[in-house]
Amino acid sequence: MKKQLLALVIAFSAYSYETSAQQSNGTTVTVFEPFKTTVDSVVAKTYNSCVKWNWSLIPRGDFHFSYERRLNDYFSVEPGIGVTYLDYMYELVSDESEQFSSSNTVNPGLSWELGAKLYPGEMDAFEGFYTTLGVRSRSYNAYDEDDKFVGYHFFEPFFMVGFQTETYWDDVMNDFYIGLSYNMLTYTKKEYDRDDVFGYPVYDYIEKKSSFPFIMMGTKLGFSF
Repeated sequence: MKKQLLALVIAFSAYSYETSAQQSNGTTVTVFEPFKTTVDSVVAKTYNSCVKWNWSLIPRGDFHFSYERRLNDYFSVEPGIGVTYLDYMYELVSDESEQFSSSNTVNPGLSWELGAKLYPGEMDAFEGFYTTLGVRSRSYNAYDEDDKFVGYHFFEPFFMVGFQTETYWDDVMNDFYIGLSYNMLTYTKKEYDRDDVFGYPVYDYIEKKSSFPFIMMGTKLGFSF
């Protein structure tokens, strides 16, 4: 009777006992079950970082990567940096398209962004709905046949909402977003005129500015770790 009572106490204690130990790559949860000779251990990964490629910016001539860093279950920050060439979308619709001549020389430029992200429903391994408030900068370097700068620069405060989800492959993420930015454009235009005395053509390089709202929409491919 005593042996049976002792076995019952041990079984009950073992069934209700769980231990967890923090590992470098996550949390290991060890579960003991009664009358079982083996021990089941399940590793629950802890993700703190996610590297992303914003391939939807290719039509904007921006080869852009970002790094999202988890701060806690609700907040993260996402800085990014990229290399620009030509903003094909802008040049297609711009009224100043004559300045982007095929005779111009284009040099690589720089893009960067910084966003603060909020996950209202809590972040689960970078998965979930989020909102982002941030700024983005894109510079495009072009020079005409006289080696004068005729490029342009965008500075874009933005707000967007999005959803991140894991793909078929573990740790590979899809990030879908849509939002609104306020684009502040600065560009240099080559303007022609005629000399008042001799009538031969002259030109000057004038810096101009404009601003307009813009709908942002795209997707990123990421790897979390």
